[in-house]
Amino acid sequence: MQAAADGQAEKLAEAVRTALAEGIGQLGRKLGKAPQGIWAAGNTAMEHLLMRLDTASLGRYPFTPVSLEEMELLPEPEYKGPRIGLLPGISAFVGADIAAGLLACGFGERREESCRLFIDLGTNGEMAAAGKGRLICTATAAGPAFEGGAAANVPGTDMIALLAEMLETGIIDESGLLEDAYFEKGWQKGALRITQQDIRALQMAKAAVCAGVELLMEALEIGASDVEQVFLAGGFGYYLDVEKAARIGLFPAELADKVTAVGNTSLLGTCLYGGDPSLREKTKDLCRRSEVMNLAEQPGFEERYLARLNF
Repeated sequence: MQAAADGQAEKLAEAVRTALAEGIGQLGRKLGKAPQGIWAAGNTAMEHLLMRLDTASLGRYPFTPVSLEEMELLPEPEYKGPRIGLLPGISAFVGADIAAGLLACGFGERREESCRLFIDLGTNGEMAAAGKGRLICTATAAGPAFEGGAAANVPGTDMIALLAEMLETGIIDESGLLEDAYFEKGWQKGALRITQQDIRALQMAKAAVCAGVELLMEALEIGASDVEQVFLAGGFGYYLDVEKAARIGLFPAELADKVTAVGNTSLLGTCLYGGDPSLREKTKDLCRRSEVMNLAEQPGFEERYLARLNF
């Protein structure tokens, strides 16, 4: 968004459009014919950039998107290829990729009474809670902590496992402070090196996610014992040691035995949306009725966040 504000918006749009055109061409050659339709889902900022919509209002309060509706992309005025559709989104920070994930995990039922959580961890941590006929979504910035660590040399899942090990062996204490011997250069295991900066970045990310999960449950007036299932989305979830994630406080420990890794739900949900027209109205309804929680505006969020920083 900053690059777009600095005059690079058209270059960004063209870069993605070129990549899409190449991908469609490759797919057509593999199939031996042109696909009937292409559907895509991305976060709200990426869809805005792709569609050449102004992203300025996404970067400042009250974070208002130009559009959250389903959109059709026409790569060029004379484009004659398959329809390229973009899924609808929920808010400035909870985009179409999350709407697709919620659809894939069965959150599209309007009067669902069972209490379930959805967590998608990446550069942003998007979360949703469903139950009692409500669906509440929120998001928090995570930075690189879940996608390689601040030093970009430790995969996020390995980072969590290693931090749990470091806690157990006393290399770091509950506050995340490295032993004096490792404080300046970091602690190394094989080719992986973890610095104090890496630890602090993950602490801030996991504290925000845990606080977000707790506030979602609080908004639904439920406790961890009321939650039937927690869906952990993305490739991250496939490799995560759930017990170790609970040990460092990524989510309340009582939820650990309810977590299911569900993989790339954004892709699955997009396939469902594009392949079954009846699901499109269901997804749009899901987006319309979703309540959006701004964590920064929640009373007590800062105190809760600070309380969750320690391991």
